[in-house]
Amino acid sequence: MDGLDYLGVHYASFHAMLAAGVDFPPPTPDLEATPKTEEPPPEPPPSDSPPGLDDVIGNAPAVLEIRTALDAHRERIAAVGDGRTKEARANVFPHTLLCGPSGTGKTMLAEIIAREVGRPLRVAMGQSLPNPARAADFLLSLKTGDVLFLDEVHQLKGPVQETFYRAMEGRVLMPIDKPGQPVRAPLPLPPFTLIGATTDEWRLMEPLLQRFEYRIRLDRMTTEELSKAISQRAERRGSVLTDEAAGMIAQRAHGTPRLAVMLLARCMDVALAGKATRVTGLIVERACEISRLDALGLDSVERRYLSVLLHANGKPVRLNVIASQLDQLSRRTVEGRVEPTLIWMGLIEKRPDGRILTAEGRRYLTTGIVPGK
Repeated sequence: MDGLDYLGVHYASFHAMLAAGVDFPPPTPDLEATPKTEEPPPEPPPSDSPPGLDDVIGNAPAVLEIRTALDAHRERIAAVGDGRTKEARANVFPHTLLCGPSGTGKTMLAEIIAREVGRPLRVAMGQSLPNPARAADFLLSLKTGDVLFLDEVHQLKGPVQETFYRAMEGRVLMPIDKPGQPVRAPLPLPPFTLIGATTDEWRLMEPLLQRFEYRIRLDRMTTEELSKAISQRAERRGSVLTDEAAGMIAQRAHGTPRLAVMLLARCMDVALAGKATRVTGLIVERACEISRLDALGLDSVERRYLSVLLHANGKPVRLNVIASQLDQLSRRTVEGRVEPTLIWMGLIEKRPDGRILTAEGRRYLTTGIVPGK
C-alpha cells in the first residue's frame, strides 16, 4: 500500500489539493517523531572466548613444549616465504601425540594448536574408524594443512593404525586391493597434521608411535591450580564464585578440568534455581548432594568399589570379583575408568594378587575424614 493511501489521501488528487490551498491537519501526536534520549550502550555479554596458551593453567612443561613447537612452526613458514627453505612440510605443523588421563585438557590443547596455525580442526574418534576403508575415506577428505584430531587413538585396530602411519610418513594412501584384481598405485595425500589423544600410548603400534614428532604428556592439576582455573571459568561465564566454593569444586574434581567444569555447571544451576547471586560453599554441597557425590567427589560406583575392599577386611580382592559386584562392569572399564582416580587419590593399591584399601582409604571410609586434612 502506498504511504499516502495509508493516510487516506489518494495520490492522484494530492497535487490538486495542494494547488487549491487545502490546509492539511497537523500530524497526530502518535505519528510525530519523538526525540530519542541518549541511552548508555548495553553491557557486553560475559566473555567465553576460546582460550589460548596464556589461559592454560597447570601442565607448564606441556604448555612450554607446545609453545616452542608453534614458534618453530612460524619460523619454518617465514623461511619458506623468504626462500631459505623449500621443505614440503614446512607449512604443516608436526604430528603430535597428547598423552594423559581423561579430562586433562587434550581436546582444548588440540583446538588451541589448530587456531594458532590458522587451520580447521577435523575431529574423529578412534572407535568411529573401525576399518581401513573408513580411515581411507576420512583421509581422502583432508585438504592441505588440515589438522586432524583423533581422540582415543589407541582404540584404532591394527590395520587402521597401519593405514595412518603410512599416511603420516609418506603422505600416501595404500589402496585396498581385492583378490584377482590388478594392484593399484598408492594415492597421494596432501600434507596434514595428525594430533592424537590417548590415555594409553602403549597400546599404539610402535610404527605409529614413532611417526609422532612430538609426544606431550599431561598430568592432573593440583587443587590450587584447578581452583584458580575454575574461578577464571566462572568469571568468563559471568558468575560470582567464592574462594571457598572454588576450592570445594577443585577438591571434588580429581585433578581434571573436565570434571571441574561439569561440577561448576551444576552449581550454577543450583544457584540459578534458588535465585542466589553467587555460588557459595553451601551451594556446592547442595549440588553434590543432588548429584550423589561425596566429599571427595566420588560417585556411587566408586564408593561401591571401595566398599567391596572394605568388607574384605584387608585381604586382596581380584579385579574380576570387584567387576562382578559393580553391575557386571567389564574388567577393562573398571581398570581403565574407575581405578585410575582411586589410585591417584591414594585410596587403593594394586597388587599382583588383587586390590586392597590403603590406610588413607580405610580411614576415609570409616571416619569420613578427607585425606590430606
